[in-house]
Amino acid sequence: WLWPCPLKREIRLRINECGGEMAASSNEKDVIRLGMDGDHVDKSTYNVAFVPTCIAHETLLDKELFRLPETKRTKTAKTSFKPSGGGGKRQKYTDEEDLAIIEYVRKAEKTAGIGTGKGSVGGNVFWKEAFKKGLTTHPWESMRDRYRKILLPRVVSPKKS
Repeated sequence: WLWPCPLKREIRLRINECGGEMAASSNEKDVIRLGMDGDHVDKSTYNVAFVPTCIAHETLLDKELFRLPETKRTKTAKTSFKPSGGGGKRQKYTDEEDLAIIEYVRKAEKTAGIGTGKGSVGGNVFWKEAFKKGLTTHPWESMRDRYRKILLPRVVSPKKS
């Protein structure tokens, strides 16, 4: 599991390519929590470099070599630390992410058709697959809601300029 950051998509793709899976939550069983130097982390967080280093060595290395030092939050840090989940400032969608979601849905519509059971665009399985494939850095629930509430209305009835 990794906090949303610019590296998250790349790390997720590399993990998936090697047969692993990026967890949707840091609370899931057997999750390795990843962070970056300077992040406010607890004692069970490891440097994100753990993943590419293991891949480069083609083996699972001792994660303790990558443990990040626990950082105590100060009053200043509390006001500046805003994770994407849990009450902090949300990570905005980029135009590229919106386009990626729209293209992913269109491709699925052509391949499987809408409303074909568990592979349908509206189904949770569809969006969980999009998350596993690293479509964006956002959770699958967020992508699903973004498509349903924001993107779909724009695609169905685009604004006239």
